Amino acid sequence: MAAARFGRAARLALFSLTVFGSAACAKPAVVEAYPHLEEYAGREIDEVEFVNPEPFSEDSLDTLTETEPTKCRLLGILPFCFPGTNWGLKRRHIDLGTIGSDLARLHLLYRQSGYFGTEVVPEIEEIGGEDGPVAVFFVVRRGDGVVLDSVVVEGTEGIADPDSLEAQLPLQPGDLFHLGRFLASADTVRRALFVRGHAYAEVLRNYSVDTIQDRATAWLVAVPGPRVVVDSIVIQGADKLNRGTALRHVTFEQGDLLQLRKLSESQRNLYELELVQFAGVVVAPDSIQLTPADSTTATVLIQLVEAPEHVVEASAGYGTIECGRLTAQWTDRSFLTSARRLSLTGSLSRIGIGEPTDFAGSSLCQAANDTVARDLDYRLAGELSQPYFFTPRNQIALGAWVERQSEPGLYQRTAQGARFNLVHRLAVREVLTGTVEAERRVTEAVPALYCYAFLVCDPADLAALAEPRWRNAIGVSWLRDRGNSPVDPTRGYVVRVGTQWATPLLGSSYDFVRTSADGSIYRPVRPGWVLAGRLRVGTFITDATIGGQDDFIAPEERFFAGGASSVRGFRRGELGPGIWLFRNRDNVQPEEVNTLDRDLDVAFIPSGGTSVAVTSVELRFPSPFLSDLTRMAAFVDAGTVGLEPVWKLTSSWAVTPGVGIRIRTPVGPARIDFAYNPYPEPRAPLFVPDPDTNTLLRVDGSYRPHDPGIWERFRIHVAVGQAF
Repeated sequence: MAAARFGRAARLALFSLTVFGSAACAKPAVVEAYPHLEEYAGREIDEVEFVNPEPFSEDSLDTLTETEPTKCRLLGILPFCFPGTNWGLKRRHIDLGTIGSDLARLHLLYRQSGYFGTEVVPEIEEIGGEDGPVAVFFVVRRGDGVVLDSVVVEGTEGIADPDSLEAQLPLQPGDLFHLGRFLASADTVRRALFVRGHAYAEVLRNYSVDTIQDRATAWLVAVPGPRVVVDSIVIQGADKLNRGTALRHVTFEQGDLLQLRKLSESQRNLYELELVQFAGVVVAPDSIQLTPADSTTATVLIQLVEAPEHVVEASAGYGTIECGRLTAQWTDRSFLTSARRLSLTGSLSRIGIGEPTDFAGSSLCQAANDTVARDLDYRLAGELSQPYFFTPRNQIALGAWVERQSEPGLYQRTAQGARFNLVHRLAVREVLTGTVEAERRVTEAVPALYCYAFLVCDPADLAALAEPRWRNAIGVSWLRDRGNSPVDPTRGYVVRVGTQWATPLLGSSYDFVRTSADGSIYRPVRPGWVLAGRLRVGTFITDATIGGQDDFIAPEERFFAGGASSVRGFRRGELGPGIWLFRNRDNVQPEEVNTLDRDLDVAFIPSGGTSVAVTSVELRFPSPFLSDLTRMAAFVDAGTVGLEPVWKLTSSWAVTPGVGIRIRTPVGPARIDFAYNPYPEPRAPLFVPDPDTNTLLRVDGSYRPHDPGIWERFRIHVAVGQAF
């Protein structure tokens, strides 16, 4: 493993020397090769362009080079300048040394990618006359690609089959001779030897290139060295963690073969402990090797830097709706030793308007004198997690909470619950989670307002929802993440599957089996262009309805579609079943409402469904403007929500197209999507609040408002992060 690190370090040093060595003598070389450039030294740059950059995009080459034009960059990131001033203007001038360094980088890029005969020529054109700004052009004269005839693996006989290894290499005969993939092929052979216990294996690389015939031949010669056994384990820095707990998270023991995979997995296990700030699992230096003269054995050094054991966090806030709010959390990262984590959280809100602290007036808090939500809101929660359960791949957690939450003027809900989780790591970024949960809920609200608060408007549903109910369920979920980025993947895939079973056998008031699956895939179609696709399905397997029978499904369990991360031509949750609610701002009697009037003041209240299917295809590509800050997207979303099983959802699909802008930020892409909805308003029952009884009356079974105008058909969504 040490040899492997040395090999990678040597390659990095060689690359650095190549680039920076070229840069050091870049100016004289550029002047000697292109003497006409010297007269432009110091001139302001107005434009930089790459001519014939294929197979790379201009964005890729722009990222690689340092020569750039004068541009607006307020605070270094915002594409804005104050009019009439130089505030925010970042001026750039011709620097022959920088141009020479850029030429070296570009030549190296094309050569490493298999285009050995490529030449990049700098050209400068005046734009603003003598002493005015100039345009810089990097003209790429790409040579023919060099094709690999053969790659031969030697030296692994008796350890790993050379023919089998050759078939696994990233570089194959017939490919362009890409030097990066050639180095990756050497790493593939080295890893195969590491897995078999040859910890000090090295792979010698050699190749020959015929630039006339544009053909190449490559050799990878392995020097396996002896198989290495772990003779001892030294741990440094485990004061609170202690040696026994640290060793439980290590996947090898004294006497095992020394394997890079197990060292990396052990380091990852230790890093996942909140008590550990830094973890290193490496072959120890010779000074602490148990048998430094024996190349068949090795001492492994585990170095730890521990985090503080106890952490206290507190915050206070104020809002015109919520009024005063306090939150505090205490965490013990080594509760009863063994890196157990105990976290206690408490919060209070509506301070100043909730009894017994109702001292604030409406001038300070808008929800003062609320007749529905009268008391303080609170939440007390605790969670105890054990990071090791039989193996370091398992983690268990037990949590409990009691809370009261309100929506001003609408409802106040009290709940108590507990949850048990078992998380099993199957592989890197792949986990299987089992959950057992029990919660009792009671909601107080004016019946007519359940429509707004819970999207439930039918009187039978209202009666079911107002009763104290137990929601006790067991569930299992599986996640596999093979994307190359957690916030903006460009290749790979992500799959999530989950099932929950609520049953009277567990004392639950609900009886259902709810299952869902969500998968996304990402594929680059050309440099800088990514094609992304998504499919989400969900259904209740057992009989379940959204009506007021015994199998009533609460709104928070139902499936919804529409919104910024779903079918973007619809507002949040508005695709699928629902009702029309007459706003009744003037306290009109229900019998006075003209149901033939398609211009009534109504709002669509989605009720959700027992099944959903949503799919999206999105093309993400470079923006033609501000390309270093923004990207573009074109997408088509389709989906349906129904009351039948998902395999019967064959009709009522809605398809909405759109375009979007992605703005780079430190926390991921900020997203603005513009989607078009070509469909008329849905037909649905019409309910009217009775001002005398504060109940809802159904006055029409199939009401539909007027069709939206052209501008009303557009939906704008703003969010952070990709839609999927």
